[in-house]
Amino acid sequence: MRVGIIGCGGIAAEHIRAYKACEDVEIVAAADVDLERAQKVAGAEHAYTDYRDMLAKEELDAVSICTPPKFHKEQVCACLRAGVAVLCEKPLAINAAEAREMTDFAAQTGRLLITAFCHRFHEPVMRARDLIRAGRIGKVTMFRNRFGGKIDMTQTWFSNPDVSGGGTIPDTSVHSIDLFRYLVGDAARVSAALEIADPRYKVEDCSAILIQSADGAIGIIEASWTSPGSANVIEVYGTDGAIIIDYSAGGIKFMLDNSGKWEHEPCPNADRFVEQARHFVACVRGERKPIVDGTDGLRAAEVIDAAYAFANGTGGRWVDIGSMLT
Repeated sequence: MRVGIIGCGGIAAEHIRAYKACEDVEIVAAADVDLERAQKVAGAEHAYTDYRDMLAKEELDAVSICTPPKFHKEQVCACLRAGVAVLCEKPLAINAAEAREMTDFAAQTGRLLITAFCHRFHEPVMRARDLIRAGRIGKVTMFRNRFGGKIDMTQTWFSNPDVSGGGTIPDTSVHSIDLFRYLVGDAARVSAALEIADPRYKVEDCSAILIQSADGAIGIIEASWTSPGSANVIEVYGTDGAIIIDYSAGGIKFMLDNSGKWEHEPCPNADRFVEQARHFVACVRGERKPIVDGTDGLRAAEVIDAAYAFANGTGGRWVDIGSMLT
């Protein structure tokens, strides 16, 4: 299988490493605005500064798109038009309108479009989904997911809203939104709060999303670039038990079937990028049906748009406690 890479920055390294773990897969071409970076991936003869030249000159079966969100729609549609399957980094698009155009075009062309929600392929998450679906924690009542830390994004495209679409929400909370959908269910109601703790940013560096499913399960999604010592954790609580996935501890911790006892299960094969690549390759070959696709990217984009609308005052409002005091 012949694979191309569009965008050879930081996350591309994980895609490249993962493809190298796949059987009979070769990265044959790469495109990046920095020719030297593309050459390091694919060699001088198959490196391009324009992805359109790569699509025209190379015979590709699939492409990973690892560019910033601003460029996803144009690049995804060009690949699909060329008959090439696409694994597109998150968020699928800079907003839901563009994501919808992309998923519609994938349907029209009949080509494969998968959103790179790698946490679906994290072994503890897969195990959690199995336990939840089997009813081992009863009815899910609450979900919490926090991704945070202390990282300087001020000199990166992540902090440029015209390129990224926002701050911590499209960076990490997009994964959290998909995890809520994957483990709990679709979102029916959304609200959010944003904060710029570091004044150098033009986008939120701290955020919280409150999300609720149609059957009442409540989700709390937290993200921060300015929180040293932050936990990176998924917690799912049900009427009969609970599941905790601590990314720093590894494995999965759970209390099942009203037992009142915590158990820990190691997950030694927890390399989500490799599992994601293997799944994508199998789907391109027709050996598997996708467990995630472009529509999942669209659903996450819709939640993000709703969260920003609420936080910006166009999709709801907070109750001002101060105005109620006498």
